Amino acid sequence: MPFLVFIVIYASLAVTTARAESDAPLYNQVFSLITQLNRMSLEQDRHCAQEIYQAITRPQERDQCGFIREALRRLPAYGGVVNIPAGNYVCGAPIVLDRSHITLRGEGNVNLRLGNHANSPLIIMGRIETPPARVEDVEIANLHLDGNKNNQDGECWGGDCDHGGRTIIRNNGVTIRGVTNGRIESVSVTAARSGGLVTEKKSTNLVVNNFSSTNNFFDGIGGCETTNSRFTNLNLSHNNNAGISLDLSFNNNVFQNVIIQSSHDVGIFMRHSNGNHFDHVKIQKPGNFGVFVASSDRAGSCADNNEFHDLGVSDSPRAAFRLANTCAGNRLTGHIFFSNTKGCLSTANGAHLDVSGPIVCD
Repeated sequence: MPFLVFIVIYASLAVTTARAESDAPLYNQVFSLITQLNRMSLEQDRHCAQEIYQAITRPQERDQCGFIREALRRLPAYGGVVNIPAGNYVCGAPIVLDRSHITLRGEGNVNLRLGNHANSPLIIMGRIETPPARVEDVEIANLHLDGNKNNQDGECWGGDCDHGGRTIIRNNGVTIRGVTNGRIESVSVTAARSGGLVTEKKSTNLVVNNFSSTNNFFDGIGGCETTNSRFTNLNLSHNNNAGISLDLSFNNNVFQNVIIQSSHDVGIFMRHSNGNHFDHVKIQKPGNFGVFVASSDRAGSCADNNEFHDLGVSDSPRAAFRLANTCAGNRLTGHIFFSNTKGCLSTANGAHLDVSGPIVCD
């Protein structure tokens, strides 16, 4: 609103004089201005003044990724490739690939770090409006992404989550929204304020290969409303929630050659996810179950007809595999190896898990 805009402008100008003396005079000026011109309660006045004071005095970093956005904007209508020269860059806002037939590729060692208090995703593949218009044939490759989670203020873009507009989008390392034929090749994400990679909004035919996701505030990879996609050669470690978290119509996808290490919660969480295939997945030292398959209270939210082939779980404090509801058609095939776990297979009353092939549980 205009009043708050006026306050921010006034306070920003006051920084140049007040900061030279001490921080207290600047805070007092902002508080006095609000008290004089606003009709809020005294407690609200103080809270508002403190928030504005913190916003204008926190360290700011210059955005160094504008040239990348400009190069993407200048691509012709039929698309093209933007190559980022080797180097370290601070991004004060997300890089958005919101047109079809474009590629963003690093040349050599390219590190993109989200700026302090940017409070946004780092890369978005797809459109930012919700629901997003369809985007096809977009790719990112050869990038190292740092979400700088310890210097962000919240999970969602620009404010409290799910209050409309951009706040629907989480501050992930990479977010894929409503994309057909999207590709991620040789990309690493660390320290995102939400998830490392999240696929959503009816994305389909994605290919993610040679991807690592570490030390993120929530999950290494999160997926919903995603179909017919392949995730191969993944290394997901030390994420605060799950290595992989799947929900809300994540159907008919493939995970192959996956290592999940030291998740603070489960290795894999699944709900409302059907017909997925996991091949050669190794889960080491999860903080909870190795694999947790369940449903919510909503009808039709079971994870059904998923296959785990050549699954290994080691050093789990609870059962290696937990089927928590009567979800149907889930099966373990191939060679199943559970080592140093507090139980092998755990199923809820009335639940059935199909097992074929040898199981080693020591």
